[in-house]
Amino acid sequence: MFVCVLSLCIILISKSSFERSNHSQTKRNYTDYMGKRILLPDSLDLVFYNINSHFDYYGTNSLRIVSYMNGDCGDCIKRLAEWEKLFKEYNYLKKVNLLLFIFARDYTYIESVIDDSKLNLPVIFDYENQYIKINSLPVDFQFRTFLLNEFDNILCIGNPTYSEELRKVYQDKILSYSSIDLIQ
Repeated sequence: MFVCVLSLCIILISKSSFERSNHSQTKRNYTDYMGKRILLPDSLDLVFYNINSHFDYYGTNSLRIVSYMNGDCGDCIKRLAEWEKLFKEYNYLKKVNLLLFIFARDYTYIESVIDDSKLNLPVIFDYENQYIKINSLPVDFQFRTFLLNEFDNILCIGNPTYSEELRKVYQDKILSYSSIDLIQ
């Protein structure tokens, strides 16, 4: 009995310590990335899927959401419908470009999901995984979606399709940025 209680205490202390260090690392990563400039790959090496020929890669809007998706992650690809809802919502607020970079070993599944769902999203197949390489992004998926200003500096970090709270943060930032544009 004593051994069980002792083991349970050790597990709880270890878990608490892990959560504190994990939270600390997340906070440190967030701080390290805020304001950093995100580089966009050379469009010559990318395939723009489901985008009309008049799509402006860099866009004329002052804000852009850029996200990297692992195309081999079925759950990630299924979230494309959430991205479409979010894209429509943010476009209603103010014109915001959306760039979804997808890297995968096989793009067949992704193409079928997009085609079958009739999604209308600017999806970019990054066959060489350039986006991740040129930006040296961490493995943590939380740090692979960004709201960028007109200079591609990070204004917000995190995937707003996973959290209503984060969705609201993005929305507030977009609206406040719109107000700044109107004042100038």
